[in-house]
Amino acid sequence: MQGFPDQHSRCDSSERLKANGCVDYYIEKPKSGQIFSRNDPLSNAGATDEQKATQIYPQELKLNMRPKQVFSFNVSFRQALDYPVDLYYLMDLSFSMADDKQKLTELGDLLAEKMTKITKNFRLGFGSFVDKKVMPFVDARANKPCDTCVEPYGFKNHMSLTKDTRRFKEVNESAVSGNLDAPEGGFDAIIQSLVCRKEVGWRQNARKMMVFSTDAGFHYAGDGRLGGLVIPNDGSCHLDRHGYYTMSTEFDYPSISQIHQKVRETQVNLIFAVTEEQVPLYQRLQNALPDVSASVGKLANDSSNVVELIQDQYNKISQKIVMVDNVNASQGIQISYATALLHASCIILLAETVPCLSTAYVLIRFRKTRNAAFCCDSLLSA
Repeated sequence: MQGFPDQHSRCDSSERLKANGCVDYYIEKPKSGQIFSRNDPLSNAGATDEQKATQIYPQELKLNMRPKQVFSFNVSFRQALDYPVDLYYLMDLSFSMADDKQKLTELGDLLAEKMTKITKNFRLGFGSFVDKKVMPFVDARANKPCDTCVEPYGFKNHMSLTKDTRRFKEVNESAVSGNLDAPEGGFDAIIQSLVCRKEVGWRQNARKMMVFSTDAGFHYAGDGRLGGLVIPNDGSCHLDRHGYYTMSTEFDYPSISQIHQKVRETQVNLIFAVTEEQVPLYQRLQNALPDVSASVGKLANDSSNVVELIQDQYNKISQKIVMVDNVNASQGIQISYATALLHASCIILLAETVPCLSTAYVLIRFRKTRNAAFCCDSLLSA
């Protein structure tokens, strides 16, 4: 602007702008305000996917804020009845898990019965993994370690998510295989199950759960070099029309950070159902997956407690609500929260995102306060 030195900020108070040579006529004083651009009322889910539930209100809020100004507004959350649930069971089918496979087949109907009591909109799927068909991870010779074993494979999607839970009996038709070292190739299976959304059948508007069942540890990035696999895992979907992972013998294993990234992107609740001796290892893995829903449950040696384990972990997941945002300080926006249950007698100020527990079907009110630290060009939605 003519007559206004470039070394001075154009975003300032009226007094300082005038002192720096800005003519009053050119000073703009934009008004702050908020617009509820999407505020559908809270509602329960219907029996079909088309009847979507609304669990948070408002859904979108646009703010125009001046620097140093503070805006506060309420966000309400209530869990919807019959909210859709997708449960994908990912099982280690190495030879040591043969008895677990048989028991899981027997418990399939009970699992479906328990979950349909929680929600009428429930779907179930099944996948399995062994390891990379490369020495020294597996023995590629026929009939090893048993006459009925199939050739080793990285991952296979046996049954995409479906409401026909009776098909879960197909688990029994999945033959076991074998490998040489104790850790398995489960990380390959997790990545493929997460990123192959269309092939597995994940719904966008559903609570997504993946049960990872094994009696062994896991290979991770770098281990593939022992078998000559030096190309890093690309984290993309590589399933053929039969559901097999086609790049198992081409890529290295995924890293823990890749697992974390994909779980966070897909918003899948990951449950590690492992035998007692593997619990400490998977608890350390859980701790290495911050800001995502990952839990560890102790599996009986024959998986006979899997239904109770899944139901217990589901209850823990559904009773924990965390408000998160994607704002960082560099964007010039600061957010703080206050939380109250409907029957609470006071509001507790939270310095950072803190989970609410025991929230089943209770209205929770979050009060969000936003402060614009400086001028920014981006328009952020709540």
